[in-house]
Amino acid sequence: MKQTLILLWLGLGPLTINESAAQCVPGDLSAQLDDLMQSESIEGSQIGGIVSNVDTGETIWTHQADLPLNPASTQKLLTMLAVLDTVGPAHRMVTKVEADGEIVDGVLNGDLYIRGSGDPSLEYQRWWLLIRDTYISGVQHVTGDLVIDNSLLPPTDIPGWSGGNDSFEGALYEAPISALNIHYNSVGMIVRPGAQAGDPVRSHLTTPTQAVTIKNKAKTTQRGKTSLQVTRKQKGAQTELILTGNMRQSAKPKGFNRSVAHPTDYAGITFRETFAEMGGTIEGELRTGETPPNTITLASTTSHSTGHLVREMTKYSNNQMAEQLATVAADHTYGRSNRYAVKRLLTDTLQAHGIDIQGAIILNASGLSRNGRLTARQLAQVTHALYTHPNWRYEAMAAMAIFGRDGTVGNRLKQSPARDSVRAKTGSLSGVATIAGVAQTAAEETLVFVLLLNDTPSKRGHSDIWNQMVDALVQTCPS
Repeated sequence: MKQTLILLWLGLGPLTINESAAQCVPGDLSAQLDDLMQSESIEGSQIGGIVSNVDTGETIWTHQADLPLNPASTQKLLTMLAVLDTVGPAHRMVTKVEADGEIVDGVLNGDLYIRGSGDPSLEYQRWWLLIRDTYISGVQHVTGDLVIDNSLLPPTDIPGWSGGNDSFEGALYEAPISALNIHYNSVGMIVRPGAQAGDPVRSHLTTPTQAVTIKNKAKTTQRGKTSLQVTRKQKGAQTELILTGNMRQSAKPKGFNRSVAHPTDYAGITFRETFAEMGGTIEGELRTGETPPNTITLASTTSHSTGHLVREMTKYSNNQMAEQLATVAADHTYGRSNRYAVKRLLTDTLQAHGIDIQGAIILNASGLSRNGRLTARQLAQVTHALYTHPNWRYEAMAAMAIFGRDGTVGNRLKQSPARDSVRAKTGSLSGVATIAGVAQTAAEETLVFVLLLNDTPSKRGHSDIWNQMVDALVQTCPS
């Protein structure tokens, strides 16, 4: 009985006992989907689509399934498969603080190294604990330098992404990646109205640090709409957040999150500041370098498992997690961790599962690219491989967002019979809307589906198309 309940929770068991399951409505699913592709809201779009039956292997519907199109973030399904295939769901990344020199009476006569592991989940709480553990390890004073070891992944923008309209604002979706990644290389800011009209608004960082400063130009107003903008500027080692606009006096506090431009400076400055607050001192400079052999480990922090991380990456479409997990997997597989090793990893994963790579253009692991290309058939085969994998099936299905429940599709079809019956990964860029996933039908079939829309003119049209397609998949049973 217990095993059956687990299967149902994952969405992998029979849906016949699910009270919210759809009633089976006889119809021609292929004809319905063909009609849907003629919708005015996606007129002029390039479209690639496919639906297949997992149990029988039958292809139920195709629409230019072999046309290479931009997959956007649905490419993260391929990244998930590659990561699980190479390092498995139990792998963890360990970030270390190491001493190179002799330690006498709490004094390190040498340099202090922080070795980045590519951990994409090193949030500020764990970072603070790592610094505390360094202090209580017996080193309170360092005569040498603080050295950041980013040799696994030097700080860089996401490969294959030239920047979008939000670049000047420091948008989180395009935050830089690095081996030592503190709190997603981001910082938060809270803004409140001033005491009276005409006063500057009040602002502060959620994590006070000299690595980030606020230049506050925003004013409090008695009437009118609140309209605030935050732009980002780099001033040497500091990230400056420039706050402009107006905030109504009666407005509630508003939060902003922005990425930092230089992860190494952010990590080094916050480490030194927190270490000093605890009573520690570091005499030397902040620099980068590779950790020498025979160092002494003072403190370490361990990431969540890769099974947990691919779930966060996929459900919430975290670009940074995708890039860093793929880098770790490439290093594990080839002993190399550059962008070319990542591309090779993803291409090799396709071929290892018997998927034809013709037409595929892979530029990174997140799908954040204008020029990346996959076909609907290739993505369907990746999704099929995840669903049927003898080892990773449960991790893969748990990682996909559930319609009407969570992730990027949590607010979709809440009142539909399709709720709880569809797990999917979505993707979007300007003019690009994509979705791939698995649907459990009212006829107790399992369908893999992919829909790639490129050059789509409507921002809402694709959303309606997705919902109608998913409803049709779940409720239509063979005539």
